Amino acid sequence: MNETLYLVTLILYLIPCLSSLSNTKIIKNHSLLVVIGLITHAFFIYNHIFNQGVDLSFANSTLLLSWIIVLIFLLLNIKSKYQGLEIFTLIPALIIVLGFPLMQTDHQSIQYYSFPASVHIIIAMIGYGLLTFGSIFSSERNS
Repeated sequence: MNETLYLVTLILYLIPCLSSLSNTKIIKNHSLLVVIGLITHAFFIYNHIFNQGVDLSFANSTLLLSWIIVLIFLLLNIKSKYQGLEIFTLIPALIIVLGFPLMQTDHQSIQYYSFPASVHIIIAMIGYGLLTFGSIFSSERNS
């Protein structure tokens, strides 16, 4: 199941990226593909991070951060006001998902955190996602 989620997420993020890079409309509305990709990405994250406790290794943390960035992009781009940000959000997410098997370690090093520590870490990850998207949005607006 993990391999299926992995491939579906890659394909659903790749189509809007290729369409944005080539300036051709492969599909009229990319939002639907990104939403489905975000859902499969969430299931992929759940299988790797939250399935047996909380495993926030480097690979899993980058995977979670890429999901948060794509979610923020999707929420801000509901009315398609910000065209062109796909390059700055979906391509890094695609690279992170593509490189995830290479970054994932073979051994299980799951650390069990208390509930307040887990909430703190997840809120910090959301904050870093917002900070990353803010810097991307700021550089796009200045160009």
